[in-house]
Amino acid sequence: MSFLTTHMPGVLELCGFSTGFSGLWLALVGACNVVGSLASGWLMQRVSMKTLLGALYALRAAGVALFLLLPASGETMLGFALWMGLTYMATLPPTTGIIAKLYGAQNLAVLFGITMALHQVGSFLGVWLGGLELELTGGYRWVWLLDILLAAAAALAHLPVREGRQGAPTLPPQPALAGAAAR
Repeated sequence: MSFLTTHMPGVLELCGFSTGFSGLWLALVGACNVVGSLASGWLMQRVSMKTLLGALYALRAAGVALFLLLPASGETMLGFALWMGLTYMATLPPTTGIIAKLYGAQNLAVLFGITMALHQVGSFLGVWLGGLELELTGGYRWVWLLDILLAAAAALAHLPVREGRQGAPTLPPQPALAGAAAR
């Protein structure tokens, strides 16, 4: 995702779009981050977190594949911003939830910190490899393909996750449920 926020203005320029359009693209991604994160938090109350994470990563892979297949029109670019923005930060709530469920809330800060540190290594590589490929080839084709492969691998990596083991927290009863149980 850091590849996108760093290199997408250059991609848009290569496609003939203005810097103003690049700003609009980035703003749309940012606005959709808010919506995607909130929607993800709402959805993780209704579907398993591993399923949600797998779906989000699969949607990212599909979004990049569609982006590569569709013509470079303004509509395609804005649709891609919407799609990627909705999935960008949406992975954080279920990632945090799975870590807390598997290892307990008392370990969440350290384990989420490690998770984020590893994500930053990936961010560095995405940004650096994007620049390297642009220098070597004048484009981003291989980085896009690598992005699709990594997102698909992340989607598949969540299939064997078994939620609710070890440190699964016990939540206090909800007020409405507590009243119903007292009757």
